[in-house]
Amino acid sequence: MEQHLFEQSPLATLNPASLPCHKVLNYQLNGIGDLPNVKVKSSLLDATVDSVYSSILNYILPIGCVHIDSINHLNEPYSVSDNTENNGYARHQALKIKSTSLSVQRFLKHSDQSSMSAAHRRLEAFKIKQAFTELTEYFKSHERFVLFINRSLANCAQQFAFCFIHRISHGNINNDALSIDGKWQNNDACSFYSNLDKTTFSADKSYKEAHDAAAIFIKWVCYYNSFNGTDIEANELSEYFSSLYRKYIEYYAVTLIGLTPDELPLNTNIRSDFTDSIRRLYEQDPSESQLIAFITKTFINWQLSKSDSSPSCSEFVGPDCASKLILDSVLYSEQQHYTEQSILTRCAIIALRKLLFGHLFKNQHIRQSLLVQLNNRRLDTIAGLSEQYENCAKWLYGSEDSLVHSVIFSNAKLLVYFVPITQSYVVEHFNKGHKYSFLNARELSIYLQGQSKLDFNLPGALVWKNLIKLINILIEIESCQLA
Repeated sequence: MEQHLFEQSPLATLNPASLPCHKVLNYQLNGIGDLPNVKVKSSLLDATVDSVYSSILNYILPIGCVHIDSINHLNEPYSVSDNTENNGYARHQALKIKSTSLSVQRFLKHSDQSSMSAAHRRLEAFKIKQAFTELTEYFKSHERFVLFINRSLANCAQQFAFCFIHRISHGNINNDALSIDGKWQNNDACSFYSNLDKTTFSADKSYKEAHDAAAIFIKWVCYYNSFNGTDIEANELSEYFSSLYRKYIEYYAVTLIGLTPDELPLNTNIRSDFTDSIRRLYEQDPSESQLIAFITKTFINWQLSKSDSSPSCSEFVGPDCASKLILDSVLYSEQQHYTEQSILTRCAIIALRKLLFGHLFKNQHIRQSLLVQLNNRRLDTIAGLSEQYENCAKWLYGSEDSLVHSVIFSNAKLLVYFVPITQSYVVEHFNKGHKYSFLNARELSIYLQGQSKLDFNLPGALVWKNLIKLINILIEIESCQLA
């Protein structure tokens, strides 16, 4: 995705107070408020964190984010206390230039009315009334507005259900966190769950974040009713969102074990039972290690269930039985293309790589990587760092997979992938121009352990240990296949 960080333009020389409006042509200036007392200053660090996350999430989330086209460094400290040479650029003010979007905030009162004077509150009321007048003229009828709200709530349900399964948090749901069509924006508080986070991501928090987002759209409808004298039923819209949210969780639940959501028919007892087992698992707020153990056990138990001495499905309980039935369905439908062993290995790779390398997208990790560059006034390195994170998002979440290979690891130096048709592994060294093929995961592990650990770096981290851990799990799964 093309993105220009720190683009040179006349805006970079302006004082923030002199910027007159939000929109210029097809772009939106983010960081300047509509009202005198509601200006939102953004530090250069927060702006770059937001930009990196927006780039990452546009490759991961089903609905995506509002795209940030460039960041302008205003070369002015965020506050008087930040006006020192030792602080670098991190606490300087910044202006985000992004594709034009409209947030629900434009139609709602500012949350902190006490900070606004009576004149500013009157000005805000005038602007909100004007916004609803334009909105009514645009949709022509109340029915069309309701259809639009239904689509926005559906988008929210899909996006937040995906985030529930993959344990991703926006981190700051407010009136300006979403565009009116459900895309995320202002993502500087976003994070991916990690055991190292001070505030852990829980199923309850994920559920609350989703319904807080829906509540913003419901509030918008209530305002719409007030301005237009309509009676659009807010409770029905809330129930509509909750129903879709549950259905999308069922749709995405199978991705936890590396399956594609469309591989299985919806609304089946098997899929419903599997989703219930995943919900129960998530209610315990499992760590990455516990999820990795669950996934590994799922594939090993399925293979053991095929042996004559193994228990039947009726003797399995809970997640074990649900997972077995799900894998039975997928393996039956895909056997015309691949062997059972290839399908299991491919699914294990897809599921495990997100857990073992996903800590790269932890907010603290990204923020620290950017902070080092900004404190050293290395603005020229930010675009390259952002691109590295973007490339990681592509292969970790499947954009670079194909019918003939599944990526296990990728960076600028090498690529490691599995070929399901031949049940083999390949390592490509870009800097050496070499390509090596291996018959099984054990051969691959021996080869990788003879390479320099420094070759297995990702943005801000050496991940060699996690890569070897993934390969060892594949060895364990293959051992069951041979038994």
